[in-house]
Amino acid sequence: MKIKALFTLMFFTFQGLQAENLSAFFSKSNKFFSKYVEKGKVNYQKLSQNEKPLAELTNLIATADLSTSDTTEKKAFYINAYNILVIKEITDNYPIESPQDVDDFFTTKFMIAGEKLSLAEIEKKKIFSQYNDIRLVFVISSGMIGSAPILNEAFTPKNLEKLLTEQAKLISNDNNYIRVKKNSNLILLADIFKRSGAKFKDKDLVKYVNAYREEDLPESYSFDFYPGNRKLNDIKY
Repeated sequence: MKIKALFTLMFFTFQGLQAENLSAFFSKSNKFFSKYVEKGKVNYQKLSQNEKPLAELTNLIATADLSTSDTTEKKAFYINAYNILVIKEITDNYPIESPQDVDDFFTTKFMIAGEKLSLAEIEKKKIFSQYNDIRLVFVISSGMIGSAPILNEAFTPKNLEKLLTEQAKLISNDNNYIRVKKNSNLILLADIFKRSGAKFKDKDLVKYVNAYREEDLPESYSFDFYPGNRKLNDIKY
């Protein structure tokens, strides 16, 4: 009986430590974004002069245990982890004009929750293939001005739904991401929308975007993608 009680105590203690570590990650991520991000742009120069904040966060990302985490916690974790690792890779190579200037930017491996994954693998395996949610397009940043803007707060289980919807509405109504050519019955979508391709067929994409639009895009129009601004989302620009 005592042995059973001991194992029960150890189990709940272990679960408590897992929750505590994940809570620390969300808290520290929030402080990080609020300090180094402003209006969707990052202060890379300041970060390049102090390695500690990113080192601390990348360690928390590497050692995170998601074995008992629910869907919401995992979703928030991987959004933050992706954006933080993008910032880290840019900072490690700073100064640069664009993430595209860095060889293997999206294929370099990182340790994420005990797995070795690249940014491309996180995006495909842990984010878009896991969740039938087009709103993720609007919060996963590639470190470029034309990609989704990085927020100055972390995604948490409590604010996840609110922030996803807010960003979906913001970008779906922003002419920098969606252009309507009425004279030619054409809708031009920024290429960040291609990232949802695995989950959303072309014919359905406009319909999903319209869910967040103030003025519906005509579903009868044809549409195409255009390349977004590849310049670094540096606060100095």
